[in-house]
Amino acid sequence: MRKNTKIILVMFLVFSFAATFLSFGCTVEPQTVTETVTETVTETVTETVTETVVEEKMSFEDYLELAKKREPWPEQIGEGIKVGWAQNTYIFPFCVLVEESLVQQLIWAGVAEEDIFIVNNNVDPNEAIKNVDILISKSPDIFVEYQFYANVNEVIAMKFGDAGIPGVSVDIPVPGTPYVCVNNWVASWNMGQFAADALEEKWGSADEVDLFILCAIPDAGDELMKRTLGAKEVFVQRYGPEIEDKIVIANTYGAIDVAKEEISRVLAAHPEAENFVVTHQNGENSIGGRQAFEEAGIDRDNYIATCMGDGLQGLGLVQDGTVDMASNCFPETYGDFIVPAIFGILNDVLVPSFVEVPSILVDISNVDEIYSEMEKALSGEINPHEVIEKYLEF
Repeated sequence: MRKNTKIILVMFLVFSFAATFLSFGCTVEPQTVTETVTETVTETVTETVTETVVEEKMSFEDYLELAKKREPWPEQIGEGIKVGWAQNTYIFPFCVLVEESLVQQLIWAGVAEEDIFIVNNNVDPNEAIKNVDILISKSPDIFVEYQFYANVNEVIAMKFGDAGIPGVSVDIPVPGTPYVCVNNWVASWNMGQFAADALEEKWGSADEVDLFILCAIPDAGDELMKRTLGAKEVFVQRYGPEIEDKIVIANTYGAIDVAKEEISRVLAAHPEAENFVVTHQNGENSIGGRQAFEEAGIDRDNYIATCMGDGLQGLGLVQDGTVDMASNCFPETYGDFIVPAIFGILNDVLVPSFVEVPSILVDISNVDEIYSEMEKALSGEINPHEVIEKYLEF
């Protein structure tokens, strides 16, 4: 009964409160609620960026660095390239070794052996001109010319030029091409300096020398004449212009028999001469010269001999006493300088007009050591360029 009374009382109070609130005229206004909604929109944008990557072109020096490694090139850039090679002659070992070096380096660079077209000029100017037409008919991308007669190289340059075929020349320059060779003037100058020092040590002064025989190859042109004139300039500077009265230029070319004949002629023309200085063009000249002196009955102690040596042959000539000193290059490395010039030209990069093959100075004091090291190098045990660079500061 008490529970019901409580419920009735509560209901009464609620109704009383409501009635009182309304009786005062109060109304309940609806409330406006402002709601802020933050919406995150993720937008995917695809942007295409075109970037032009320009590959840096290899330089001649880059090609040279690759070639000096004397191994297959990592990039076979020679694939599909055709090369025409005009050999000077197969008579001289020097020329044979140059060709072997060139062919090997081309193959290392990726040139197919069947794409190397070889002709033999045979030290014959007429043959050389005919060979140009043969090579042009093969449509090479580039030619390499090794040709003895300088005046003929003008014609060779014109014919290849008309055909639009660029080239490289070896030893004797072809106009319009870079040529690969030793520094003939410096080599000859060094021979003259050595000979002048030796004669002063041996005889006291140039007054005791009766004849200076300077070998030459005049038909090979001005460039190869530097092999003669550098030494001559040394003698003139040291001993005055009057020394020219004792100087004889002997046209010995590069062959043993021609050198022997020409030097024999010079000796016969000066029977009163006792002491001599002789500068040779190459190893063959040196051998022919020694034969001429021996047949004339002149003792080895009565002449000082120097030469432009090449390969192990040049070193051997110092060892056996044929010459006292050699400015020695190595034909086995010529291809390491020719091939970089080839690819420089074909890829439109700057190639020096003169690509120098280094020579080292060899005499009795260092020849055995150099011979031992170069023998290993040329057999493939070590890199020959390391040996050459080691002795460049002789």
